[in-house]
Amino acid sequence: MDNKIKALFNETIHELSKKNKLNSDDPTYGYILKQLEFVYDCLISEKNILIELRGRELDFPGVASKNLAGSDDELLDKIGDISIYLSKL
Repeated sequence: MDNKIKALFNETIHELSKKNKLNSDDPTYGYILKQLEFVYDCLISEKNILIELRGRELDFPGVASKNLAGSDDELLDKIGDISIYLSKL
């Protein structure tokens, strides 16, 4: 994983963490955050994401587009960029 992608993950995770704390009544940020942290940990540890998921699915892109559109467009763009990166793996 190159430094640009690492920086993107770190920025997005940091922003989601802040928004999760500020919006504790909305589970959306925490839900997306947990999935991105999982994916990032797998990538850093060079683990196969599909094996580590054990049959579960990642749905953070859909959750983000449904719940963040219009209110967090910059964050939504970052999540989209991460999704594109993952689709190329």
